Parts: sequence; C-alpha cells; structure tokens
Amino acid sequence: MCGATWDKLSDNRGMSKPVSRTSYVTEITARVRKLREAKGWTQAQMAKALDVTEEAYRKYENRTPLPVALVERFALITGRTVQYVITGKEGAPQAPQPPAGRPFRRAKS
Repeated sequence: MCGATWDKLSDNRGMSKPVSRTSYVTEITARVRKLREAKGWTQAQMAKALDVTEEAYRKYENRTPLPVALVERFALITGRTVQYVITGKEGAPQAPQPPAGRPFRRAKS
C-alpha cells in the first residue's frame, strides 16, 4: 500500500466506530456477494460486466475488497450507491457546503 499502514489509512472519520481491517474485508466481501446474488447473476456474469477474470472476481467475494477502480461500476450494476457498497449504509443526500471562510450567498433571481 505504497508504504502506508492500515492504521494510518483507517482513521475512521465519519464512521460510528473503529473497524479493523479484517472486519472490513469480511463485511465488504460478503456485501459484494450479497449484492451480486440479489441481482440474480453468477460470478461469471459479474466478472464479465466488470471486465475482470472470473478468478479475480471470486477473490472480491472471498478475501480481497473490490479495487477502487471497480467500486463505482459495481455500484451502478447492482443499483446501489458507492457509499452502500463500501460501508453498507445509505446516507441521506447532503446539501452542498460553502467553502470554508466564505459566506454562503444565494444566487440573484
């Protein structure tokens, strides 16, 4: 991971409780399998849709989280949000926040 450790990358900002790497991997791989099965697809069908080998896709359901480059496509295919694929939670849409240090101004009508 480019010299970074899991502890440095997993500061859990915005998460309700700290998550261990093992727990995260177990949860996300199970979620990937569940979402594929809910769609009624085989591993071969999902592998083809993601343009990866069947062997690589099997790993995403058993021991390795989806690569970041595939998460958005997987979310679109399964009809879920990227947030749900990664965290298992659907968040409420948030209103855009003004840049720090600048007052928010409404556009003139």
